[in-house]
Amino acid sequence: MKLLSARYHKPALAVFCLSLVAGMFFLIFWPEYDLLNLKVPALYTDELLQPDGKWLVWVRNNVLDEIISLVLIVSGLIVMFSAVEEEDEFMERLRLESFRWAVLISYIILMIAIAGFYGLVFLWVMVINIFAVLILFVCRFECLRYRLKKHTEHEK
Repeated sequence: MKLLSARYHKPALAVFCLSLVAGMFFLIFWPEYDLLNLKVPALYTDELLQPDGKWLVWVRNNVLDEIISLVLIVSGLIVMFSAVEEEDEFMERLRLESFRWAVLISYIILMIAIAGFYGLVFLWVMVINIFAVLILFVCRFECLRYRLKKHTEHEK
């Protein structure tokens, strides 16, 4: 599989980690910055307690969560699809195993959420699960790489 250059991996990993921390901060504290209350285009919107939605309109929205989400997704995809310095067949296998593991865990979370969470809590679990594959992949792949590096250093 053709991957992005290895030079993107470390900067994207740093941005990914920072945006993950920012995302968790946002979920916990839900800050609102007036500077980020902007009028933005919406493909579709429906206001709470109003049955009729509207297509292709401008709405006022605090865009902090959208910015954090997009940065997290883009940086996660760059980490996922960028080569590492020691890229070889074994790294390709680690990458594939990490991806399989991340998808499996994400769907297990989804099944538990469908069977055990209802109402607004279910919605929050779904929001978190949107990012689960990226987060789990990056964590698993980087942990396996770290273990491999420590193991090879120990053998020397």
